[in-house]
Amino acid sequence: MLAAVSAMRRSPPAGAPSAGERLIAETAASIRRWADVRSAETDGYASIGDAFSGYEHFVHWGWAADETILDPQRPESLMYEVGADGTRRLVSAMYLLPPGATMADVPDLGDERAVWHDHDNLCWTPDRRLAGVLLDGECFPGGEHVVSPPMLHVWIVEHPCGPFAGIEGHGNACAHAHHAGSGGGGRGASG
Repeated sequence: MLAAVSAMRRSPPAGAPSAGERLIAETAASIRRWADVRSAETDGYASIGDAFSGYEHFVHWGWAADETILDPQRPESLMYEVGADGTRRLVSAMYLLPPGATMADVPDLGDERAVWHDHDNLCWTPDRRLAGVLLDGECFPGGEHVVSPPMLHVWIVEHPCGPFAGIEGHGNACAHAHHAGSGGGGRGASG
């Protein structure tokens, strides 16, 4: 379902410590407090309704709309792997740039694995739930087309495409077939 994705790599400055490595460690330490999805909901995160994909994104819309970026204490989105029995396991944070940002605005994390991506094919309901995808200029099965700002996953579990991979390996050379339950990747239309 994932059609058009833009991606950009940033190379580390020579001899400089990687901001990407620090982001991975700080994110893993910080987001564990939301391991239970109920605690995430209590703190303002809401599902975008994509559990059918094998992964479910919960977005804190207040944080997604502000100018703060890459703050491990307040990631704009959390992603849970959805088990066959409906249980959810926290697997990733997802950082979003502010609305209106483009790939030209992504910060350099000094880590070549950091691959930002965006979605130009998703359609949404007025209450910010995934409604469909853009096909031939129309949202199917419905919703309003909205291009996402750039986003970056930070996995807290092993992922076959690395710690910054999108669900389907956005923008990097990883050709691994992803499936929920395999420790990374997914079947979804988002993230």
